[in-house]
Amino acid sequence: MYALYLYLLGLSFRNTAKALDPFVEKRSHVAVWDWVQLFNPNKFYLKRTRVTAFIIDETVLQIT
Repeated sequence: MYALYLYLLGLSFRNTAKALDPFVEKRSHVAVWDWVQLFNPNKFYLKRTRVTAFIIDETVLQIT
């Protein structure tokens, strides 16, 4: 998951694999590429629901 995070931050596959060296013994850029290809966002994020109410704190509003 951390490799996917690093890749989505903008690192290349090779740089992502190098950044994982302190944590993982040996990981190639091809393995990182496989992880990105297998990523399924539906596993990690909940379904979006429609907002039914808004809460507004009037102390934040500024009237000029």
